[in-house]
Amino acid sequence: NRYGSTGISSATHDVPEQRRRLFAKKKFGAVSFADDTKQGTATVATKSIRFQVVIWHISDVDVQHGNVKMRFRITIFWNDDNLSTTSKIGSADAPSQHSVWLMEGRQRACRKDLNNDHVKEMIDVPAVSILNATKFETVGNPEIVMANEHDRLMRWTCMYNATLFQGDHFRVDQFPHDQHTLKLKIGILADRGKGGRWDHYIYRLDLAQSSDSQGSTSVPHGLIVDHVRAPDFSFDPIDLGFEFVPLMYGVGSSAREKDRYLQVTLPVVRESGHFDRSIIPILIVLNIIAISCLPRNFDSATASTETMLSIAFVQVGIRLTVDSRLPSVGYQIKMQRVLNHCFWLLSFLVLESNTIFFLVMKRDWDRDFTDNIDFGAAFFAFLYNLYIIIIYYSGIPATKNKLK
Repeated sequence: NRYGSTGISSATHDVPEQRRRLFAKKKFGAVSFADDTKQGTATVATKSIRFQVVIWHISDVDVQHGNVKMRFRITIFWNDDNLSTTSKIGSADAPSQHSVWLMEGRQRACRKDLNNDHVKEMIDVPAVSILNATKFETVGNPEIVMANEHDRLMRWTCMYNATLFQGDHFRVDQFPHDQHTLKLKIGILADRGKGGRWDHYIYRLDLAQSSDSQGSTSVPHGLIVDHVRAPDFSFDPIDLGFEFVPLMYGVGSSAREKDRYLQVTLPVVRESGHFDRSIIPILIVLNIIAISCLPRNFDSATASTETMLSIAFVQVGIRLTVDSRLPSVGYQIKMQRVLNHCFWLLSFLVLESNTIFFLVMKRDWDRDFTDNIDFGAAFFAFLYNLYIIIIYYSGIPATKNKLK
């Protein structure tokens, strides 16, 4: 187990067999692989650099600035075929239990003898880049080992803490029913040009296979550890996706010749229970109470108007509390729109009540006629209240029901 005391094997093998089969079926079918055939030639990538990504922690999903903090482990596998020698190093010097692999910078690794610190061999290592990281740090030092001496299967792994920029797609128009896709973009940029050490026409990017991971994880190319939670959001681990996307600023002059990078995606849905079950029901009930004040006795008209005004002040207090929990953005979000609708409804009820009172008491309108106006206004208000309910609850993502 290359993960030492972290215990990833025990954490991932607890996944039920049926769930693992579903995950593998779903994700292997969803993966897009790079097209490494060079346009106009017969050159085809015959070798590969294979990725495994394990997500360990998600925190601080900042939808306002489009950032998310994440801890993850990146592991790459490749079969070394370019052994370089120094001094008395020779390919016949087979690895032994008395040597250890160590990194020398980002793109070189050496095997040293534990007894005399003699360098037995040196190899090139693909330099991994996190393309959408605004800042990151490594947890410990990168590790490298020859996992299979016969095939010279190399395994490089490193744990990262990173702040990942998600782009401008992190909008909260539908808050608190917004859903987003967290993205982790990983690529290899150094020496990927034609003739380079990791020429992308020769070395294609791929996902790790079971022969690479050797049973260290239930899914060879990566997963989410069971204990991972995203604050204020929910997700299903089987929705973790892996896709190879053209690298727009990499080597290659045409779309077909572009290099690829690995994009790991995770759809998340905001937890909206506080608003769904606490805030909105209170607002709807207050609206109904205010509507019921319309068909009142004129002897108590002033008291009815005061009741509606009191309800309006209560809703203003609720809004001030709710606003403190809303994302600070420059556009209107759904929760603010709902609060506005409630405010306009109460304003209409107070205005209608005062107008009818003025017409009856000052202009001697017939009370039976104004009663009909009150009932009509009450009916319209009920429909408007129903409209508020519909625009709020119809926005609940269908995926949220699947997560419950």
